[in-house]
Amino acid sequence: ADLLVRIQSLCFRLEQGQSSDASLRPPCSVEEAKERLRFLMHRRFPRSLLILDDVWDSFALRSFDIQCRVLLTTRNRSLADSVSGTRFEVPVESGLDEEKALEILALYVNGKPQKLPEEARSIVSECKGSPLVVSLIGALLREFPDRWSYYLRQLQKKQFKRIRKSSSYDYEALDQAMDASLQVLEPEHRDLYRDLSVMQKDIKVPAKILSVLWGLELEEVEDILQEFVNKSLLFRDCNQRPYHYYLHDLQLDFLVEQNRDQIAVSYVAPLFKRDHQRTRSELLFPVGTT
Repeated sequence: ADLLVRIQSLCFRLEQGQSSDASLRPPCSVEEAKERLRFLMHRRFPRSLLILDDVWDSFALRSFDIQCRVLLTTRNRSLADSVSGTRFEVPVESGLDEEKALEILALYVNGKPQKLPEEARSIVSECKGSPLVVSLIGALLREFPDRWSYYLRQLQKKQFKRIRKSSSYDYEALDQAMDASLQVLEPEHRDLYRDLSVMQKDIKVPAKILSVLWGLELEEVEDILQEFVNKSLLFRDCNQRPYHYYLHDLQLDFLVEQNRDQIAVSYVAPLFKRDHQRTRSELLFPVGTT
């Protein structure tokens, strides 16, 4: 129903000023709405670009597959496989550089980057330039411009529930936004992903280590990790062979907070095989043991 309302609303906006369409009734189904939108885009606005932001569902994407130019943003890389046409993928780095992040924060508070308080740089550093965090905190600061120190403290203390906004933003709180990515996984894969809370920050692990942790065959583990990568839940370092995988600090912090009541171990024995070409061993510990 929500999808139908969205397409109806878009069609209504495109039909504004078109007196000949004044008597048209609203489309009653998603398929009918899709055809109406196709007609409007092809006949009335052939040079337009349709922007679909933060799409999760393949059915929703197919409902906008109307043979027009589309700019799609999604955390699920494989989503575009469900539609036709030529595709061009534009990878987005996991974090904004400091200059760009400060510029975005300045736009939210209607100021200049060089005049932001020192806490602004600390916020960007703490979240490693996460676009999600920068945009959410920026929206909060627009309403509460004196809370720079408060939101920095909540980030440092991993109090994601307190970074909360009550507005039309898709997610009211940071933990809600991060959990949305997790909920698209199959339940068994969700449990495997939560196991990654034993990883250390800034440590990249090969699939072989996770096959030991999960008790699965290497090829199956590689397929699962690829799903995590496709859904922007995990990052892959392609400069190393075999590939090494790692979590963004915020993702790791979020998993640790979710699993805090379940983590009862104080130490996990090292699982990494020493590589004679490396200058130090790679160890896998649960967070909080170092």
